[in-house]
Amino acid sequence: MERCGWVSQDPLYIAYHDNEWGV
Repeated sequence: MERCGWVSQDPLYIAYHDNEWGV
């Protein structure tokens, strides 16, 4: 799984990102 570097700093955003983008 690839994410933007700034996303990986925030576990809550990661959960949102995975749910919203499905990645």
